[in-house]
Amino acid sequence: MSDNKNLVVKNSGFAVTLSDEILKEVANSGAGLERVKIPAGGGMAFEFPNLENADETVSIKEFSAVILFHHPLSLYYKEKYNGMTVSPDCMSFDAVVGTTGELCRCCDLNKFGSGENGGKACKTKEQLYILREGDMFPMAMLLPTGSVKGFNVYKRRLPYNGKTLSTVVTKFTLKRAVNKTGIAYSQVNFTAVRDLEKAEIESIKNLAQKMKDFAQEVKNDGLQTSDNDPEN
Repeated sequence: MSDNKNLVVKNSGFAVTLSDEILKEVANSGAGLERVKIPAGGGMAFEFPNLENADETVSIKEFSAVILFHHPLSLYYKEKYNGMTVSPDCMSFDAVVGTTGELCRCCDLNKFGSGENGGKACKTKEQLYILREGDMFPMAMLLPTGSVKGFNVYKRRLPYNGKTLSTVVTKFTLKRAVNKTGIAYSQVNFTAVRDLEKAEIESIKNLAQKMKDFAQEVKNDGLQTSDNDPEN
């Protein structure tokens, strides 16, 4: 095993360097990246892992980070959420082809009306890989269905100002929303708060490519979770 000093270079702003070796160790661990969780029931604080105590989490109302990479996810669960951790019955890393081999666009479960309240039985979410300023390692965050539309609007508008997700620092906040049946859920909001410096952009560009490769290698990272989205 290499000396840890050669694996991670301390973050200065967003200038952080990770070696392929340490990412491979994480990919081979079977646990994937540490995850930022979005609260259920309309909660107003993100849940971060306590890196000093694995049995605890830290609640944070808002934070800023660079979005290194993202991709859609389609997840289908036959059984309703019952509080237990289960694997999806079908999933698609790119929302194109499911693990059953069927094209997502042709699947009946991907049509409105196939799920409760007129929604889809198969939920479309978005997997984000993010880096907070001062952190030495990225984290993952799975956006629930009700936050995907806002994220798509945010990333679509950035180029009109000559920016991209990986050239700005994004502030993440939460707001309380209610679905058609009156069930509250937490919705993520996105705001660009500053442009990255030139040195930061070069570093982030390299790290973003590493995260893209990592995501391809660990396609089921963090998917051992029940579908508890009440947005539809």
